[in-house]
Amino acid sequence: MSKKKIIIAIIICLLFVGVFFLIYNSCTENSEHEHDWDNGVVVKKSTTTTYGTIVYTCNICLETKSQMLAKIPHDHVYSGEWLHNRMAHWHACDVENCTVLGDKGFHQWDKGVILEEANQNTAGKKRFTCETCGYEKEESYSVEATVTAQEWVSALSRDTFGNVTIEYENAINGETVYIEIAGGKVRYTDINGATVSSDSEGTQYSSYYISGLFRDIANLYEDFTYEGGTRAYICAIGENRYSVQFSNGKVTHAYIKTEQVAITLSFSAYNRTEISE
Repeated sequence: MSKKKIIIAIIICLLFVGVFFLIYNSCTENSEHEHDWDNGVVVKKSTTTTYGTIVYTCNICLETKSQMLAKIPHDHVYSGEWLHNRMAHWHACDVENCTVLGDKGFHQWDKGVILEEANQNTAGKKRFTCETCGYEKEESYSVEATVTAQEWVSALSRDTFGNVTIEYENAINGETVYIEIAGGKVRYTDINGATVSSDSEGTQYSSYYISGLFRDIANLYEDFTYEGGTRAYICAIGENRYSVQFSNGKVTHAYIKTEQVAITLSFSAYNRTEISE
């Protein structure tokens, strides 16, 4: 290569280096200056529920920066209709795009209405209603029998009715009798309202007679179904209908309907009835 060409090449390299330093110095000077921001451009508008975005550009170096814009304020206007899910209820704000919820709270359930009666063998179904918003739900429920087979036989035996007060109503003949059994005696009001007292073993409405009303069902425990709603054991055999309720191992109410009788019995004062001479 000639000397002239070498000199030209060196000059070109020096020019490139000079341009590089000029650009570098310019960038360095610009990076250290105080930015002169423009008025900004909104790239995303705010709504009542979302933030917006504005972008500013430096008039000197064209650097940009972003800034969040506040949501658009508004007064919440709630609808009158309750909205709900399985757990809670609320009112929605009617302003467009607003997701704020008012009056939100958990459901307040009532005691429920029985749709299908439960017994000791089958679960029942209840419907519960929220007392605030009216939302409804259905749930199954179960009950357990309150009397065992052994307690059943014992409660319907003759010995159980040796000291008790009974209200006796026969719907077939209209007979209503108030009966007291105690100390081997029985006292009752007859159909004319007169009081009759006699030896319990030898008169109508004795403990023997009362236990006889249950004789057909005393050994039919497995045929009865316990209903949690009425708290009664019920059974239907042919045309006969039976219903018995218990408390603390004693009969409290009973209904016995056959071809001959339709009797309602209410028992009270177990082991507290007294009959004076």
